[in-house]
Amino acid sequence: MRTKLILLVEDDDGVAAVIRTRLESCGEFSVDRAPTASDALRRLAIELPDAMLLDTTLPDLPVQEICRSMRSRARTISLPCILLGDGRKGLRAVDGLSIGADDYITKPIDVEELEARLRAVLRRRGPWPLERGLQAFHGAHIDVDFGGAEISVDGTPVSLTRRELLLLRALVERRNRLLTRGELSTAWGADARDCRVVDSAMWKLRRKLRSAGSQIETVVGFGYRFNEPSA
Repeated sequence: MRTKLILLVEDDDGVAAVIRTRLESCGEFSVDRAPTASDALRRLAIELPDAMLLDTTLPDLPVQEICRSMRSRARTISLPCILLGDGRKGLRAVDGLSIGADDYITKPIDVEELEARLRAVLRRRGPWPLERGLQAFHGAHIDVDFGGAEISVDGTPVSLTRRELLLLRALVERRNRLLTRGELSTAWGADARDCRVVDSAMWKLRRKLRSAGSQIETVVGFGYRFNEPSA
């Protein structure tokens, strides 16, 4: 089994040592530590880890700025991120989740709980992250730069969530082919058994895509197809 690389962004030497020892002792993870936010951003540009543990009270950059920077780049938009928060100060859990974190755990860290939460976010990570696969699509009504997360419909910019981007890419990668709800759900790691999740996401995507949304065909009882005229 491949060892998963975890980027630990933590300026406290003691906290970092405890987390590293626990995660590496199980043989499943290797930990690369960055003591500052600036160092973390440099490392992310060189090598993409499997997940990131991010302290919310770093001295050099606000955690909000780090998360926004990470989620604005195709390379890191789907990178699993757990915030390590100080319950007495700094970013609250609800605020951290709203800016793109996948989970939040309060200090002092229960390392056993952290390990369990880390495994959980890695399981939820979709198999089609935006940094891999189709990077651009130019259709009859829609132009998409998946690498830069830029979408326009009939020349007008459209804003999509990460989930909607992944769903759209799944559709256009296999355009003119029927995809089941189960296949589409894997675009972001949803439970393939819950068809309502896919249907709800598809409804929202269609509304945002306006004229291009009419190209998404519902095949009752089976799934969806993105119809694109042949060039």
